Amino acid sequence: MDYCPNCGYKILQEDLFCGNCGFSLSQIRSKSNSSSGTCKGIIFTDTLALATKLRVSLGVVCNALKNYINKVASQITYELLDYSNASSSSLRGCYDRNTRKDWLRYHKFLYSKYSFLWNSDIEYLFIIGSDDIIPMPLFQNFIPGTDGVVSSDILYGYFDMISQSVNLNTVFKSSLRFHIGRLPLSTDATFDQLQSYLDRSANVIGKGIPVQMVYAQCDPNWKQVSKNVVSQLSEKKLIPHVEADLQLIYNDIFLSPFVTKDNIGEAFNTYANLYYFNLHGSSVPEVSCFLGFSENDESRCKPYVAITPKSFEESLCDNIVVTEACYGGRHNGLAMNDSMLLTSMYNETLLYLGSSITAYGAVDKIYKKSACMYGADILAKEFISGLMSGYTAGEALHLARKKLFMNSVDEYKLVNMLTILEFSLYGDPFLTALFPNSSKEKEIVSPEYSSEIKE
Repeated sequence: MDYCPNCGYKILQEDLFCGNCGFSLSQIRSKSNSSSGTCKGIIFTDTLALATKLRVSLGVVCNALKNYINKVASQITYELLDYSNASSSSLRGCYDRNTRKDWLRYHKFLYSKYSFLWNSDIEYLFIIGSDDIIPMPLFQNFIPGTDGVVSSDILYGYFDMISQSVNLNTVFKSSLRFHIGRLPLSTDATFDQLQSYLDRSANVIGKGIPVQMVYAQCDPNWKQVSKNVVSQLSEKKLIPHVEADLQLIYNDIFLSPFVTKDNIGEAFNTYANLYYFNLHGSSVPEVSCFLGFSENDESRCKPYVAITPKSFEESLCDNIVVTEACYGGRHNGLAMNDSMLLTSMYNETLLYLGSSITAYGAVDKIYKKSACMYGADILAKEFISGLMSGYTAGEALHLARKKLFMNSVDEYKLVNMLTILEFSLYGDPFLTALFPNSSKEKEIVSPEYSSEIKE
């Protein structure tokens, strides 16, 4: 294929999306795939390190992964790429998260195998394990006065993204090789938890995670923005209407600090299939929760605990979590109960979108009935929109990143770039969501955008 069938823009054989209009080329390419008619992907892990961490035999781990590959084979052809088979000392070596060489070693192993064993129609990369199994790529934060180091799996998706300098033009002008998702593991992870996730994922892959109810919770200073983010979900009446004190709720979105850990049990919907949080997070090791501040409290000197990981232990249905909270995707080096991400993934969550560091988004405009969106707000809305349109989670995140990039103004391009890079997808990237009357032909709607930011 030489030109995009949607806009006529010139494309490369290995492109998953048109670089001009964002049109998904996977459907068209799938017609020329092998007789199995399925997409292709790689499960990337280190089985020896995984077995050691989970305190089981190597055979038990390998069998679990092979069983998963067999169970999903009618939908996607996964191949296991095992880093424990890396024979070169330059590839294996000692692990030290503080050196950039380590993730590049894994990147080199991935693409040495990819270029030798695979054709260009591989679309998905499912990483099993946290930093101690397969390290997340690291790069220096380019925004002064913020977190020094950023971790993001997006760099595994590009063959040539190995320089210290990362920029938006490089990201979207290079050929995307993989849609990426990662299954993180806590420091106290067990084999049963890994097996549980694989079983739950295999049960819905190709069918979609049924989304019948949505739970939303936000800081009151971002309630209008949050209303815009979940507007499509509200239009489908997926957010249950709740009769409650106006202080507690805004357009069926629960507000914190009025909803706190002390009364969250009365608000939290254990039957929800999608959870959206526009709250604060923290990098402080002892703070595993999301936080809320009093409305118009510019000093932000009195945070309230809005929700803790314990709430996800009460969830009863397969679900998706989308959070704009700073450090919402924090998991490396943490026990399960010390991370919102880890606790949710090893209960009922199958897909989780969250940031590794500080997240940026819009603050409600005072005296206006509606609010514009920025940064993480756009990414969250477009990701949800992509899922509602029938795209896989990996496709939906890529389209959301593209949309944010295309609507960036020069003055805020650095912040948008950080937003694009710092948010990672957790869970199998081939998973989809099943919304009422959803259709893949539905165009992703662009919201109104703003240059205001929140930190």
